[in-house]
Amino acid sequence: MHPNIVASPSKAAGGKKKIDWVRCNMPILRQLETEFRQQQPFAGKRALVRVDINVPVENGVVTDTTRIERIIPTVDDIQEMGGKVILMAHFGRPKGQVVPELSLENIAAAVADVLGLPVTWV
Repeated sequence: MHPNIVASPSKAAGGKKKIDWVRCNMPILRQLETEFRQQQPFAGKRALVRVDINVPVENGVVTDTTRIERIIPTVDDIQEMGGKVILMAHFGRPKGQVVPELSLENIAAAVADVLGLPVTWV
């Protein structure tokens, strides 16, 4: 643990130590983030990211891209650290049935437009 992070240990069930809370100041968090990014932890690797992109679709057109926009920082961060991003999601709740209207293929173009990246639907 970083020397400027203060933790309050206590006993969990079975007598094992656990940490109830962690307190640190923001400059330390920024320093840790910088060190983490410099290590390039995703360099040459793929990151599987579960995302919630259940967006409203009317007549085959995505009408609100807010949920897609919210994944941009994560995708950008992973790419900046040298990684390739694989997005995993489901669309709607088809209850085990194949419902063409609920296929992610229908929103792949919208995801590509919002992210500004090529998106391959698999």
